[in-house]
Amino acid sequence: TDEIVTSGGSPVYAGGDDLLFFAPIVFDGKTIIELLSELDCLFKTIVSDKYITSPKATLRFGVSITYYKYPLYQARNLSFNLMEQVKNEQILPGKNAINLMVQKHSGQQLPMYISKADETLWHEIIQFINKFTGRIAKGDFLNSITFKLETQRNILKDIMGERNTHFRTIRLEQFFRNNWNEVYGGNAAFFEELQKLILKMNFNFEHDAECKNENQIFGLLYGILRFVHFTNSEDKD
Repeated sequence: TDEIVTSGGSPVYAGGDDLLFFAPIVFDGKTIIELLSELDCLFKTIVSDKYITSPKATLRFGVSITYYKYPLYQARNLSFNLMEQVKNEQILPGKNAINLMVQKHSGQQLPMYISKADETLWHEIIQFINKFTGRIAKGDFLNSITFKLETQRNILKDIMGERNTHFRTIRLEQFFRNNWNEVYGGNAAFFEELQKLILKMNFNFEHDAECKNENQIFGLLYGILRFVHFTNSEDKD
Protein backbone atom coordinates (compact mmCIF):
# COMPACT_ATOMS: atom_id res chain seq x y z
CA THR A 1 0.00 0.00 0.00
CA ASP A 2 3.00 2.34 0.33
CA GLU A 3 3.15 2.79 -3.45
CA ILE A 4 -0.51 3.79 -3.49
CA VAL A 5 -0.11 6.35 -0.69
CA THR A 6 3.01 7.95 -2.22
CA SER A 7 1.04 8.26 -5.47
CA GLY A 8 -1.68 10.28 -3.76
CA GLY A 9 -4.01 7.32 -3.31
CA SER A 10 -5.96 5.89 -0.38
CA PRO A 11 -6.11 2.11 0.19
CA VAL A 12 -9.59 0.98 1.24
CA TYR A 13 -9.14 -2.78 1.51
CA ALA A 14 -6.16 -5.09 1.16
CA GLY A 15 -6.66 -8.72 2.06
CA GLY A 16 -5.89 -12.09 0.50
CA ASP A 17 -5.48 -11.48 -3.21
CA ASP A 18 -7.83 -8.47 -3.34
CA LEU A 19 -6.93 -4.79 -3.32
CA LEU A 20 -9.31 -1.83 -3.45
CA PHE A 21 -8.07 1.75 -3.50
CA PHE A 22 -8.81 5.27 -4.68
CA ALA A 23 -6.13 7.21 -6.57
CA PRO A 24 -5.89 10.37 -8.69
CA ILE A 25 -5.57 10.06 -12.46
CA VAL A 26 -2.32 12.05 -12.31
CA PHE A 27 -0.28 12.80 -9.19
CA ASP A 28 3.04 14.66 -9.25
CA GLY A 29 3.49 13.76 -12.91
CA LYS A 30 2.68 10.06 -12.38
CA THR A 31 -0.40 8.64 -14.12
CA ILE A 32 -2.69 5.94 -12.77
CA ILE A 33 -1.30 3.66 -15.51
CA GLU A 34 2.23 4.12 -14.17
CA LEU A 35 1.02 3.35 -10.65
CA LEU A 36 -0.56 0.11 -11.86
CA SER A 37 2.72 -0.75 -13.58
CA GLU A 38 4.61 -0.22 -10.31
CA LEU A 39 2.14 -2.44 -8.43
CA ASP A 40 2.56 -5.04 -11.16
CA CYS A 41 6.36 -4.97 -10.77
CA LEU A 42 6.05 -5.32 -6.98
CA PHE A 43 3.76 -8.31 -7.40
CA LYS A 44 6.21 -9.97 -9.77
CA THR A 45 9.10 -9.38 -7.38
CA ILE A 46 7.25 -10.63 -4.30
CA VAL A 47 5.04 -13.37 -5.75
CA SER A 48 5.55 -14.34 -9.41
CA ASP A 49 9.34 -14.59 -9.33
CA LYS A 50 9.45 -16.24 -5.91
CA TYR A 51 6.72 -18.85 -6.24
CA ILE A 52 6.49 -21.04 -9.33
CA THR A 53 2.88 -21.45 -10.40
CA SER A 54 1.32 -22.78 -13.57
CA PRO A 55 -0.03 -20.73 -15.17
CA LYS A 56 2.15 -17.93 -13.81
CA ALA A 57 0.38 -15.71 -11.27
CA THR A 58 -0.48 -12.26 -12.62
CA LEU A 59 -2.44 -9.19 -11.55
CA ARG A 60 -5.61 -8.00 -13.21
CA PHE A 61 -7.09 -4.56 -12.68
CA GLY A 62 -10.54 -3.07 -13.04
CA VAL A 63 -10.27 0.73 -13.12
CA SER A 64 -13.17 3.19 -13.17
CA ILE A 65 -12.48 6.88 -13.66
CA THR A 66 -15.56 8.89 -12.80
CA TYR A 67 -16.82 12.43 -12.27
CA TYR A 68 -16.04 13.66 -8.75
CA LYS A 69 -19.76 13.81 -7.88
CA TYR A 70 -20.40 10.29 -9.17
CA PRO A 71 -21.73 8.00 -6.38
CA LEU A 72 -18.84 6.08 -4.82
CA TYR A 73 -20.68 2.77 -4.60
CA GLN A 74 -21.45 2.95 -8.33
CA ALA A 75 -17.81 3.73 -9.12
CA ARG A 76 -16.77 0.78 -6.95
CA ASN A 77 -19.27 -1.54 -8.67
CA LEU A 78 -18.08 -0.39 -12.08
CA SER A 79 -14.47 -1.21 -11.15
CA PHE A 80 -15.50 -4.62 -9.83
CA ASN A 81 -17.49 -5.43 -13.00
CA LEU A 82 -14.55 -4.35 -15.18
CA MET A 83 -12.25 -6.65 -13.22
CA GLU A 84 -14.71 -9.54 -13.48
CA GLN A 85 -14.79 -9.11 -17.26
CA VAL A 86 -11.04 -9.77 -17.36
CA LYS A 87 -11.71 -13.09 -15.59
CA ASN A 88 -14.05 -14.17 -18.36
CA GLU A 89 -12.12 -15.07 -21.51
CA GLN A 90 -15.42 -15.28 -23.39
CA ILE A 91 -15.58 -11.48 -22.98
CA LEU A 92 -11.91 -10.47 -22.94
CA PRO A 93 -8.84 -12.55 -23.86
CA GLY A 94 -6.20 -13.08 -21.18
CA LYS A 95 -6.33 -12.39 -17.45
CA ASN A 96 -3.05 -10.45 -17.26
CA ALA A 97 -4.69 -7.17 -18.15
CA ILE A 98 -6.11 -3.79 -17.21
CA ASN A 99 -9.74 -3.07 -18.01
CA LEU A 100 -10.29 0.67 -17.67
CA MET A 101 -13.37 2.83 -18.20
CA VAL A 102 -13.66 6.60 -18.11
CA GLN A 103 -17.26 7.38 -17.17
CA LYS A 104 -17.85 11.04 -18.03
CA HIS A 105 -20.49 13.22 -16.38
CA SER A 106 -22.22 13.49 -19.76
CA GLY A 107 -22.70 9.71 -19.75
CA GLN A 108 -20.07 9.12 -22.43
CA GLN A 109 -17.86 6.11 -21.74
CA LEU A 110 -14.24 5.79 -22.89
CA PRO A 111 -13.11 2.16 -22.59
CA MET A 112 -9.51 0.93 -22.72
CA TYR A 113 -8.42 -2.70 -22.39
CA ILE A 114 -4.66 -3.25 -22.07
CA SER A 115 -3.13 -6.71 -22.08
CA LYS A 116 0.14 -6.88 -20.14
CA ALA A 117 1.11 -10.20 -21.74
CA ASP A 118 3.29 -8.50 -24.37
CA GLU A 119 5.76 -6.75 -22.08
CA THR A 120 7.42 -4.79 -24.89
CA LEU A 121 4.09 -3.27 -25.98
CA TRP A 122 3.00 -2.78 -22.36
CA HIS A 123 6.11 -0.70 -21.57
CA GLU A 124 5.68 1.27 -24.81
CA ILE A 125 2.10 2.12 -23.78
CA ILE A 126 3.23 3.30 -20.33
CA GLN A 127 5.95 5.49 -21.84
CA PHE A 128 3.60 6.99 -24.42
CA ILE A 129 0.87 7.84 -21.88
CA ASN A 130 3.36 9.26 -19.37
CA LYS A 131 5.18 11.29 -22.01
CA PHE A 132 2.10 13.08 -23.32
CA THR A 133 -0.18 13.35 -20.30
CA GLY A 134 -0.55 17.06 -19.62
CA ARG A 135 1.84 17.95 -22.44
CA ILE A 136 -0.39 18.20 -25.51
CA ALA A 137 -1.83 21.52 -26.67
CA LYS A 138 -5.47 21.97 -25.73
CA GLY A 139 -8.18 21.69 -28.32
CA ASP A 140 -9.26 18.97 -30.72
CA PHE A 141 -5.78 17.88 -31.87
CA LEU A 142 -5.99 14.36 -30.38
CA ASN A 143 -9.68 13.95 -31.17
CA SER A 144 -9.02 14.75 -34.82
CA ILE A 145 -6.27 12.12 -34.95
CA THR A 146 -8.50 9.46 -33.39
CA PHE A 147 -11.39 10.29 -35.71
CA LYS A 148 -9.25 10.18 -38.85
CA LEU A 149 -7.59 6.93 -37.79
CA GLU A 150 -11.05 5.44 -37.38
CA THR A 151 -12.15 6.57 -40.84
CA GLN A 152 -8.89 5.33 -42.43
CA ARG A 153 -8.70 2.05 -40.54
CA ASN A 154 -8.41 -0.07 -43.70
CA ILE A 155 -5.51 2.02 -45.00
CA LEU A 156 -3.67 1.62 -41.70
CA LYS A 157 -4.36 -2.13 -41.80
CA ASP A 158 -2.87 -2.30 -45.28
CA ILE A 159 0.25 -0.39 -44.18
CA MET A 160 0.75 -2.60 -41.13
CA GLY A 161 0.28 -5.68 -43.28
CA GLU A 162 3.46 -4.76 -45.19
CA ARG A 163 5.88 -7.67 -44.62
CA ASN A 164 9.03 -5.63 -45.16
CA THR A 165 9.78 -3.88 -41.85
CA HIS A 166 11.67 -1.00 -43.49
CA PHE A 167 8.91 -0.27 -46.02
CA ARG A 168 6.26 -0.59 -43.31
CA THR A 169 8.00 2.07 -41.21
CA ILE A 170 8.37 4.43 -44.20
CA ARG A 171 4.75 3.96 -45.29
CA LEU A 172 3.48 4.63 -41.77
CA GLU A 173 5.47 7.85 -41.52
CA GLN A 174 4.19 9.00 -44.92
CA PHE A 175 0.64 8.16 -43.85
CA PHE A 176 0.90 10.54 -40.90
CA ARG A 177 2.80 13.23 -42.80
CA ASN A 178 0.25 13.25 -45.63
CA ASN A 179 -2.80 13.29 -43.35
CA TRP A 180 -1.51 15.83 -40.83
CA ASN A 181 0.95 17.82 -42.95
CA GLU A 182 -0.17 21.17 -41.47
CA VAL A 183 0.55 20.17 -37.86
CA TYR A 184 3.15 17.42 -38.26
CA GLY A 185 6.22 19.68 -37.97
CA GLY A 186 5.07 21.34 -34.76
CA ASN A 187 4.15 17.99 -33.21
CA ALA A 188 6.90 15.80 -34.67
CA ALA A 189 7.83 14.25 -31.30
CA PHE A 190 4.23 13.17 -30.72
CA PHE A 191 3.81 11.65 -34.18
CA GLU A 192 7.14 9.84 -33.95
CA GLU A 193 6.21 8.27 -30.61
CA LEU A 194 2.75 7.36 -31.91
CA GLN A 195 4.32 5.60 -34.89
CA LYS A 196 6.69 3.70 -32.56
CA LEU A 197 3.68 2.60 -30.51
CA ILE A 198 1.71 1.42 -33.55
CA LEU A 199 4.71 -0.50 -34.90
CA LYS A 200 4.87 -2.45 -31.62
CA MET A 201 1.24 -3.58 -31.99
CA ASN A 202 0.35 -6.95 -33.49
CA PHE A 203 -1.50 -6.20 -36.72
CA ASN A 204 -1.41 -9.83 -37.90
CA PHE A 205 -5.07 -10.52 -38.67
CA GLU A 206 -4.48 -13.44 -41.05
CA HIS A 207 -6.40 -15.93 -38.87
CA ASP A 208 -8.86 -13.43 -37.43
CA ALA A 209 -12.06 -14.31 -39.28
CA GLU A 210 -14.31 -12.78 -36.59
CA CYS A 211 -12.12 -9.64 -36.33
CA LYS A 212 -11.66 -10.14 -32.56
CA ASN A 213 -7.94 -9.38 -32.60
CA GLU A 214 -8.42 -6.53 -35.07
CA ASN A 215 -11.11 -4.90 -32.94
CA GLN A 216 -8.99 -5.35 -29.81
CA ILE A 217 -5.90 -3.74 -31.38
CA PHE A 218 -7.77 -0.78 -32.85
CA GLY A 219 -9.79 -0.43 -29.64
CA LEU A 220 -6.52 -0.24 -27.70
CA LEU A 221 -5.09 2.39 -30.05
CA TYR A 222 -8.22 4.56 -29.88
CA GLY A 223 -8.44 4.01 -26.11
CA ILE A 224 -4.88 5.22 -25.52
CA LEU A 225 -5.42 8.36 -27.61
CA ARG A 226 -8.74 9.14 -25.90
CA PHE A 227 -7.23 8.60 -22.46
CA VAL A 228 -4.35 10.97 -23.24
CA HIS A 229 -6.84 13.49 -24.65
CA PHE A 230 -8.90 13.20 -21.46
CA THR A 231 -5.87 13.85 -19.23
CA ASN A 232 -5.06 16.94 -21.31
CA SER A 233 -8.59 18.33 -21.27
CA GLU A 234 -9.29 21.34 -19.10
CA ASP A 235 -12.83 20.16 -18.44
CA LYS A 236 -12.47 16.65 -17.00
CA ASP A 237 -16.19 16.02 -16.52
